[in-house]
Amino acid sequence: MGEMTNEQENPSETIQYALQLARESNFDEALRWFQKALSGFQAEGNLQGEARALIGLGNTYIQLADYPSSLDAFYQSINCCEKIGNEQGKHRAMAGIAIVHLKTLDYERSLSISEEVIAFAEQTEFKELKASSMSNAGKVAVLLGDRERAERYFKNSLELCQELGDKAGEARLLHNIGMLYVESGKMNEAFQMLTQALLKRQEVGDKYGEAHSTLALGMWYQKTKSAKQSSNSKST
Repeated sequence: MGEMTNEQENPSETIQYALQLARESNFDEALRWFQKALSGFQAEGNLQGEARALIGLGNTYIQLADYPSSLDAFYQSINCCEKIGNEQGKHRAMAGIAIVHLKTLDYERSLSISEEVIAFAEQTEFKELKASSMSNAGKVAVLLGDRERAERYFKNSLELCQELGDKAGEARLLHNIGMLYVESGKMNEAFQMLTQALLKRQEVGDKYGEAHSTLALGMWYQKTKSAKQSSNSKST
């Protein structure tokens, strides 16, 4: 999709352009176009479109670290969804709320909401939502010190991303599992996962993620080197 002009008033096209901007990490512009789409859908009385635009706004506010505005957008989206009986949209917004609670360090609340969304996604076979919510639940479990639970969520999410052909999601989860293994002292498994993550990120052209995985492998090398030196000093 090319660059849009302010004269284009079709909110369905506007929201697609906003999503494109968000994918390109142009969040300030994405915010402006999501707001424009929201106004268009409101003028039409289109609650379904309004709910979608509000979720877009909520996700964009997360990227801009404006968490109060993000929560407000997600709760408005839920209100729209409840009026039209859109359970999928409602649970998408709830997944966003769970991420906000993760970002604001309310881990228990984030995990509780994520698990509620996961249960809905399992019942409705909404695999995309299940994968993303399991990934978030895994991150929260790590922060709560529950590595076993985190590994289970990450691996289940990884399987879903592979099934869905989501290579970017697959790379993130390989990285997360690798870092979890580093923290657990499973260095061989960690190397395998982090290497796979790096290769996958190179495949999809994720330069930022590639740098992140390269740094993680550097950390793995330093920890492995320190462990070997400690072992050698004890044996002499």
